[in-house]
Amino acid sequence: MKSTVFRMVAATLAALTISIGVAQAAPNDSTATSQFIPAMKQLEPQLNLTPTQQNLWQTAMDTMQESHVSARMNEDQVQQQIQAAEQQPIIDLRAVHAAHLKVEQEDAKLREQSANAWITLYESLNNQQKTSVSSVLAPQFQAIAQHPGKPYEPRTGL
Repeated sequence: MKSTVFRMVAATLAALTISIGVAQAAPNDSTATSQFIPAMKQLEPQLNLTPTQQNLWQTAMDTMQESHVSARMNEDQVQQQIQAAEQQPIIDLRAVHAAHLKVEQEDAKLREQSANAWITLYESLNNQQKTSVSSVLAPQFQAIAQHPGKPYEPRTGL
């Protein structure tokens, strides 16, 4: 009896741990994000940014870097909480889940701050500069659309 309960708890914890890992790895390891910064850094000199635009550029870069560092620290915090939970004779799955949700919300705020900083910069660009940025982003959007994952299937309501 005890071994069955232990196996169920272990399986539940493993599933929760995997879901936490997948959810946290998805925003950090995306191909689009990993290609975005090098592409933008290569494009920056060609944009001939004004001093105001240059300040917005630096703000966007700093915000993105701070978001990345904070997200990594949040991930480390969740890992420590999971390791601490593993040491307990009775694992509090509700507490582990609550910690995961809290980190998820914090990371969402960080991603939103980064996105807003880049959008503010983009909105400050003239049409020629926007065309240059769009030409760098278009292939990345196409790569996202061609991702080998399951294609989007609209809900049928059934």
